[in-house]
Amino acid sequence: MNRIIAEIRELESQNNTDELGGYLTNLVKSEKNPQHYENEFKKHLNSDNWYLKKTAIFCLLFALQIDKPEYRKKAIEFVSDLSEDDEVRRWSISGLGQTYRNTNDNELIKLFLRKIDDKNDDESLKSSLVSSILNICGISSHEQFMRTGKINNSAAFLIESFEKEFELIKNRIN
Repeated sequence: MNRIIAEIRELESQNNTDELGGYLTNLVKSEKNPQHYENEFKKHLNSDNWYLKKTAIFCLLFALQIDKPEYRKKAIEFVSDLSEDDEVRRWSISGLGQTYRNTNDNELIKLFLRKIDDKNDDESLKSSLVSSILNICGISSHEQFMRTGKINNSAAFLIESFEKEFELIKNRIN
């Protein structure tokens, strides 16, 4: 653990955000107990660099699926901030979808449904929103793929493919 922390500190001292982000991403994917490095991921949530913010969200929410109010709040802020980098917003959406998978979390579902109708968001963000709503409601990415036959789907195609489910979702939260 000390060696890894030393390597992280060295990359931080070099101010090489690309290498640091890549190192942290590889760490969460390959380390036996990546949750031990939660604080190393967490400190980059408030970075000025979009890549380090995206990396922090990927590690904490998407990969480790850590359910903590501070991570949830920060990811929701990223999703809601139209001036935030689209990659940070997309990974925040997907990370929330993974962390709160199969919870039927009404707050997230309502937020994501509102964002789907936002004219300022591009199609790939809307697709992530729809897929994450389905994950939150217990319809896994695997099930989405099996129904649509595609990995990357437009928001409209996903909504059409899961029309009955979306009607139930909307009725339940209203």
